[in-house]
Amino acid sequence: GKAVSECYICMMDCDPSSAIFVACNCVFHRDCLEEWRGLKDREKTAKADAATESIKSQRDALEKMCAEADEQVEEADKQVAYAQLQVDRAASAVEQAMKKAQATAEDDEEQVPSEDEANEQEAEESDSSVELDSVDYRNEARWGAPEVSLGGLYHNK
Repeated sequence: GKAVSECYICMMDCDPSSAIFVACNCVFHRDCLEEWRGLKDREKTAKADAATESIKSQRDALEKMCAEADEQVEEADKQVAYAQLQVDRAASAVEQAMKKAQATAEDDEEQVPSEDEANEQEAEESDSSVELDSVDYRNEARWGAPEVSLGGLYHNK
């Protein structure tokens, strides 16, 4: 057949069966137009890849930072759980010590003699001929009187 016009891409004559006409009155071979379109698509993809490369590397860096932060959070959670366990143990020990101290204080209250008994005891002690070995003033502030050692005659139970 007779050539319609030449292809604007390859500059060769186009026959009517292989020619594609576009709105701007340009004529192309179907194969040339498809190859050109594929080339332009690859160029757009390459340009988009280049434009997004820095964004992708930033995304990758952020993902890595997030993974590291997750690991740090997990480690911190373990440390918090261990610290809470220590706090619970310490609170239990304090509670037991307080109960023991309260029981000791209650025992001491039961052992405190009345004024009459104290006066009788003082009279008996002043009459006794036992000499005191030593006087310990460390508990004076706590109890209001020094602690006296009776040289093994008295054993605290």
